[in-house]
Amino acid sequence: MAPDGSVIIDTKMDMSKLPAQLKQLSEKMKDGAQQAEKLVKASLAGIGAAIGALTAATASYLGTTDKIDKMSQSIGLSKKAYQEWDYILSQNGASIESLEMGMKTLVEQIDKTNNAADKNSTALGQLGISATDSSGNLKAQEDVLKEVITALQNMPAGTEKARLSNELLGRSGTELAATLNQTAESTEALRQRAYDLGIVLGDDVVNAGVVSVSYTHLTLPT
Repeated sequence: MAPDGSVIIDTKMDMSKLPAQLKQLSEKMKDGAQQAEKLVKASLAGIGAAIGALTAATASYLGTTDKIDKMSQSIGLSKKAYQEWDYILSQNGASIESLEMGMKTLVEQIDKTNNAADKNSTALGQLGISATDSSGNLKAQEDVLKEVITALQNMPAGTEKARLSNELLGRSGTELAATLNQTAESTEALRQRAYDLGIVLGDDVVNAGVVSVSYTHLTLPT
């Protein structure tokens, strides 16, 4: 500030330092741009991974619900019963697919028992199982299956147990040997564990997945 109170602005600049300063500024801008590029790439990679994971999870979910829907119908079980037995059998070294032929044999035995004059002479009758409920209607296949497996589990090991399991479940009786040699209580514990683990999907969830699968298979007219 001048003695008279006026402001003096020094417009002089050391021009010799300007190239170095510009170079330094340029390098900082370049570093900043590279860092920004890395951040963008990392963000895009993260988004891509998230989308990929979501796509895979959705495909897995749709595949699972579609399988539950189709296999439960093929075997003759409700959707929930199919999932219950799928878990129970998997914990005993078997698969739900091994039950498919067995259910066909069991249905034949249900019809045979229902039409027999002496119901106690049939394989079901020998286990003390009726083909009909208290109202005289045929029981659901999955209810009879549960009663048969429980009854066989309560039998001592031996030729009689093997004969009845083969007669009622066909070749599946042999494939389900590990389950049939378990106690009925352990099977029920596994059934409950399937629910505790959230493995058993509700019918509404399965149906929603099946509808989604059908939409993905639609072909739009050209």
